[in-house]
Amino acid sequence: MLLAGMAGAAFAAAYLSAAVGIAGGTLFIVLLYLMLPPQLALPLHGAVQVLNNAARFVVFREHVIWPIVRAFVVAVVPAIALGWYLLGLLEPTWLKGLLGLYVLYAVIRPPAKEQAPTPRGWSAIGGCASLSSMLVGAADPVIAPFFMSDRYARHQVIATKAICQLSTHIPKVALFVILGEAAFDFAYIDHWVALVTMGVAVLLGIWAGKRTSVSEVFFRRAYRLLLTILGLRLVLEWITSLVSFTE
Repeated sequence: MLLAGMAGAAFAAAYLSAAVGIAGGTLFIVLLYLMLPPQLALPLHGAVQVLNNAARFVVFREHVIWPIVRAFVVAVVPAIALGWYLLGLLEPTWLKGLLGLYVLYAVIRPPAKEQAPTPRGWSAIGGCASLSSMLVGAADPVIAPFFMSDRYARHQVIATKAICQLSTHIPKVALFVILGEAAFDFAYIDHWVALVTMGVAVLLGIWAGKRTSVSEVFFRRAYRLLLTILGLRLVLEWITSLVSFTE
């Protein structure tokens, strides 16, 4: 039952990302947090999202806005390193609460209507998104507001966000491969069945999403409502755990 739920979450995330270009990774990590402890959810999410973003990049590669990507990746590695250090200091219950608050912020944060970011601005966004990816799993709430405007076409958003997010997940997964067992008692080989199952679900989701004609207005409203509900649940679980701890 758990494996089916994880596969369903992976499919929904990939479908949403391919059909609309936003929120798939955020929805995926939230659903995983509701099924798994953060120490498992974070590395599994990162590995699956490498496949998800790489596949979307391959499918939509001709639409990538490369100047944005080149500026974005400048601060990725230092931010991932800082996030790894902070991850070792935070309790799992705080990670769950942090993700819940982060998701609620993503819902209420309006699109960036101001002038398009400069290259330095994109580098700062890349650093913040990478830190976010390391600590809570999702980079999309940091990146998405700067793409949700009329400046970019839908396929440009999907392709450019895919490779930007891929650049945050690859070093994160590499750290879990090299240091995960020593730091968090986690090894990818122990979860290969779940990874393969979710990987297949991701490919099916991308295939279905690319062939779906959707109302972006409807999907954006639906995902905002869903993320609000899930974010509130995570925050409630966090508050409940804190209350139980103090009693």
